[in-house]
Amino acid sequence: MASQGSATQGTVMADLEGRAADLLDRLTDCGLATGVEQEDLYGSDVRPQFCTMCAALADAVGAVISTAPASNQKQFADAMQGVKDAAASAESSGHGKLDKALKRLLLSLDAAASNDRTAVLEYLVAHVQAGRMLMTQQDADPQGDTHMAPASPLHQNGGGASPMKGVDGVEASASALIHDLATLLQCDPSPAQALPVLRAISGAIDQLLPRLPPSFLEPILPPDSLNDHQERSQAQTTAKHQELQEPALELQA
Repeated sequence: MASQGSATQGTVMADLEGRAADLLDRLTDCGLATGVEQEDLYGSDVRPQFCTMCAALADAVGAVISTAPASNQKQFADAMQGVKDAAASAESSGHGKLDKALKRLLLSLDAAASNDRTAVLEYLVAHVQAGRMLMTQQDADPQGDTHMAPASPLHQNGGGASPMKGVDGVEASASALIHDLATLLQCDPSPAQALPVLRAISGAIDQLLPRLPPSFLEPILPPDSLNDHQERSQAQTTAKHQELQEPALELQA
């Protein structure tokens, strides 16, 4: 039994390290790494580099909040300032204070609550990436309608026949992400059920993916630097791209 427990613990730790490695890559892509290491992203220490990153992450979330407004602007503003205050010194960040401030920031965005530092950071970084993507689209097409569509029943928490009434934070966050992704891909986000929206999103991705050149799917980092999870994701994406390109190549022939 002891060996089985050790094996399970080892698997959990390996998964956590893989998530931290992926998160560190995403922070680097966002220009927010500031010298942090993987251990900073899943441990409990609050090194100065981690504090600096958290303050920068709070600012980055604030910079994109106009593209995906929080339901409570004052709560969000207070939570964002709370992260920056907690990250200001070793005393203010210690004893879990900075982690609690990050969690409050996450809650102010109507996302899922979590005591897992890695999960909290994953949600916040995803929000930054999604917001920057929308802002980039707007810059590329300033005449286009790239603003967030009004909340549909899928995106609301309560009211009418919405299935969101009474759901927990995880489901509300997932619903919001589905709505935002559908809007970004110019799919109809209005159906009250998630399944038809997801089908529309899948179809839009299938249409867009073959248009990408093969070089677009090549990893930015050297192949030997990818962890097992990243290698599997890369292989799946490449296989999907090739599968979708085959009908077009047959028609050209």
